[in-house]
Amino acid sequence: EKRRVRVPGGEYALVDAGDPEAPAVVLLAGGFTSSYLWRHLIPLLSPWMRVIAPDLLGSGDSDADEGTDLRLGAHALHVRALLDVLGIERFALAGHGHGGGVAQLVAVEAAVEALVLLDTIAFDEWPSPWIRDVRSRLGELDGAAVASWLRRTLEAGSRRGRLSDADAAEYVRPFGGPSGVERFVRVAGSFDGGGLVGIEPRLAALEIPTLVLWGE
Repeated sequence: EKRRVRVPGGEYALVDAGDPEAPAVVLLAGGFTSSYLWRHLIPLLSPWMRVIAPDLLGSGDSDADEGTDLRLGAHALHVRALLDVLGIERFALAGHGHGGGVAQLVAVEAAVEALVLLDTIAFDEWPSPWIRDVRSRLGELDGAAVASWLRRTLEAGSRRGRLSDADAAEYVRPFGGPSGVERFVRVAGSFDGGGLVGIEPRLAALEIPTLVLWGE
């Protein structure tokens, strides 16, 4: 069950589970996914930690105000604003995909005690050719094309048989209908490849425990 928290630029929908006084861990999913990505991990962590799993502004069930910047660096600022509202000063941080890029930028500016990156975007190797292709066709997309592209992308990024129809439907849901196409175009349009150049030495200088995991 998600709660909603207002920050400058929009309103977050987030899972906030566990003891509010326990050490915090923040889980960031990518721009085309949501906190649903962490549905199996949250119950494992919440008995010992406070788990914060937001949908990025403009994605999932979170709303971005008109004109709000959704580029990578802006997302890092939005996440830090959310943590300020929640009163969280020190935390562990995990990010997946595009959320991993946001996590890297949050880590260099906040009191992060540990960092985990899963299949993350990195350096200047983003957006991927897959994303660049859809960005070149944003003006041509309708609801069916968006749903088809999302499902193919999700299947390509999942082990065969692990992504159920219900899982795919939950990820596609926020981008359904005419307003959903607008949301998709806005999110995809924000994937401009900026934000991570030069981040590697800044992360290394932090000397925080960092784990990077890549899929097959």
